Amino acid sequence: PNVITRIPGRIEDRPLILGNHRDAWVFGASDPNSGTASLLELARGLGELQNAGWKPERTILLCSWSGEEFGLVGSTGWAENNEALVSNAIAYLNVDTAVSGHELWGGGTYALRDIFQSAAMLVDAPDGGHLTPSRPWEPIGSGSDYAVFLDHFGVASLDFSFERTGRGGKSAQYGQYHSVYDSFDWMDKFGAGDELGGVQGKAFEYMQATARLWGLMALRMADAKVLPFNHSAQAEVLGQWQAELGAEEPRLSTSGLASAV
Repeated sequence: PNVITRIPGRIEDRPLILGNHRDAWVFGASDPNSGTASLLELARGLGELQNAGWKPERTILLCSWSGEEFGLVGSTGWAENNEALVSNAIAYLNVDTAVSGHELWGGGTYALRDIFQSAAMLVDAPDGGHLTPSRPWEPIGSGSDYAVFLDHFGVASLDFSFERTGRGGKSAQYGQYHSVYDSFDWMDKFGAGDELGGVQGKAFEYMQATARLWGLMALRMADAKVLPFNHSAQAEVLGQWQAELGAEEPRLSTSGLASAV
């Protein structure tokens, strides 16, 4: 079953939702348990703030999803059974595989791009300096629990992780994905590495950085008087996609799409 924690805010019907799935194909040290560890650390930190007297302006929901690997059934079923609540959510912040390398990546609704990038600059990187995305913001569609929020309910959503750099400097899937080798031993020795290997124990520092970045975005969004969305960025990319679609298929009329944008 899903496990949902609710941190009540002064505004109860406009929640901020954070989620990670906890089911895995085998051991799942990276996918999804690096994200699960980060979610638990984030929950601990928010609990400390509550104990100190803090109450968010907007309600925060922390969601541990079941059944993601079986077709996103945990998050999808919960969202469909809580349609009114989800429809009014201000955003959904997802972390699935938090750590399979050391290069920060983020993507999702373009209105959330700036808050991700500005929050990252305030979080210390395990290797020194501050967190910096390794490549430009990207769109997301499906493949993790953000799908029901973004695609079914139109809720602004993002996903981020620390990934690997393969040959040629490009992002690469870690080879242990969805296998028996995605284990604690691999995570401990190689989880935060690249094609050449890793530094033992370093991956857990990146999980800590994940929790800090995730939590900072949550605090900013839950407590903001004016939500920190960049709607201009969203409009610009929609206009760009509309132009690309028209160029790719000239016979297709995109005038209705252009007027909607």
